[in-house]
Parts: sequence; C-alpha cells; structure tokens
Amino acid sequence: MQELANIHGGLDAISNAVSYQNDGFKINGLRSVFSTKSENESLTLYECGRWWFKMRITSSDLDTCQMSQLEHTVMDFFVPTNFVKNDPLKVGYNVHVAPGAIDDSLMLCCVLGAIVGELQWIDENVDSVEKLSGYPCLYLEAHMAAVEGFVKAEKDHPELNGGEEIHHQLEQLNKIIDNGFLEEYLFDQYFGWLIIPKDMVVDSDAFWEWRMRNPIDVVMGPHTNLLMWYIECSDSD
Repeated sequence: MQELANIHGGLDAISNAVSYQNDGFKINGLRSVFSTKSENESLTLYECGRWWFKMRITSSDLDTCQMSQLEHTVMDFFVPTNFVKNDPLKVGYNVHVAPGAIDDSLMLCCVLGAIVGELQWIDENVDSVEKLSGYPCLYLEAHMAAVEGFVKAEKDHPELNGGEEIHHQLEQLNKIIDNGFLEEYLFDQYFGWLIIPKDMVVDSDAFWEWRMRNPIDVVMGPHTNLLMWYIECSDSD
C-alpha cells in the first residue's frame, strides 16, 4: 500500500492494526489509507485462519470517514469471522531460531527468553477462540514481553559470555527500557501496525525528542525477529 501511495505522488499511507468480532470470534488485520488529489483509497487485510480476507475501496466521492463506514457495512455483510468458525486452525506453534543466534550462547539465551516471554503473554492474555484465526502477532504488549524476556535472560545468566553484537543490543535495549520508551520504540519499529491497550499512551513525539539526544541503532522490529527467531502456527493437533 505504501508503494502505491508513492506512485500517486509520494503520499504517506496512514496505517494501523484493526480487529473485527462477530458471534464470539475475533480476527485481526492491517489497514492502510491514503488520499490523492482526486480520490481516497483503502486496503484492509484480515487473517482468518486458513483464509485471508482482503478489502480494497477506491472512491472519488467518499471521504475517509464515509469509507470507514462502508468498510464496516461490507464486513457485516460478508462476516469473515465465519471463515474461522467453519474452518478453524488447530492451535499449535512452531518456533524457528536462526543459526546465527545458536552460535552465540548469550544471544541464544536471550532469544529463548524473548520467545518464552512472548508466548507466555499470549497464553495469558489472548482468548483461545481468537487463536483459532492465526498467530496473534499484532499485540504491542506481546512484543514488549518479548523484549523484556530478551534482556532479562542476560541478568538471569551472568555466567554466559557473548559477542560484541549481543552486548550492544542489550545495552541499547536496557537504555530504552530504563528511560520509559519501550512502548514508543516498538510502536515505531513495527510502523504503528500494532494493537495497543485503550489505556496506554504512546508518546512518539517525546520518544523522538529523546532519541535525537540518544542515538539508537538497535533494530527489534519484524525484520530482526525474522533473522533471529520466528514463531508461526503449526496448525496441528
């Protein structure tokens, strides 16, 4: 969607995570909206178990608020939660750890700490029915639990020695946490495509002001997770 926006004059797409519930089932997805001089356009993608539900609306007559109302009407008409209801996943997880993380004993320990932290948060906070639609990877708090587990592993195992890379990562992550910007850091790393609690305030302006004075180069977003570890639904009994 961002690439399409760039083609139409370099406009930034406004993106966010979205959810839809019906008959006790819940699905999560991503939505992007952008405007050109002549039209508004939105693209929404929901994970529905073994299916994906994609909705794209382009209009020169509707404003973004009217488009949002139309999207709700379309969702209620098609009820994509029925894909999950009729053909749910059998919840299970496959965990993949990159060879590069295995070669460093401290990095491996931290990666395993992150995996355990994330899965434990999901187990305690995500409804079992919601898990039938796919791996719940859009929750900001799940990624916070992963980072907290990542840095805690070093403190729990001081006997482990690691390379320069993992020590640099840990130093910067602890600096972010100690200054109270873990939520803002992760929200930025995941491009804002995360589900945040209603009572949580993400102060991105304050984070960027702090970051200007405290350069941060550690990356803990989706690209790094794919390099160090990856969790997916196994869809098995």
